[in-house]
Amino acid sequence: MPENMQSRRDFLKICGQGLVGVTIVGFMAPIINSCASPTGPGSQVASFNMTVDVSGLTSNNQALRTQTPDGYPLFIVRQSPTSYTTDLLICPHAGCSGSSFVQSPQTSLVCTCHGSVFSLTGQVTQGPAQTNLTTYSTTFNSTAKTVTIHN
Repeated sequence: MPENMQSRRDFLKICGQGLVGVTIVGFMAPIINSCASPTGPGSQVASFNMTVDVSGLTSNNQALRTQTPDGYPLFIVRQSPTSYTTDLLICPHAGCSGSSFVQSPQTSLVCTCHGSVFSLTGQVTQGPAQTNLTTYSTTFNSTAKTVTIHN
């Protein structure tokens, strides 16, 4: 065989390696896209606007639990007499929700599944969670003593 010619065996080895690379690259785009898609803890909650009576929250850091219209757990916290926040109680770490969250001495929320700690405004303060809780815009009506939660 001339010096500058490859055998079929060498040619197939080289092409085979290239095809493996193309195959891997071909599968990477869908994998990367699936990681970037909006599948976080709040993404499964249907859009809603709801009004909740908060007249029973008479001091700062008091909270109440309720649910979205489609049943997801919410935590409404009185920050001040005119300011309220609403957190979705689904842990961004492993998806634990609702009853797995406890309010710890009125200043934080603890997900008892794996020990993540969040401020009452939903900010992660201790892992393993790496991202904050989903929060919703919350408007206080001082006349009616209600909040409207917007998603």
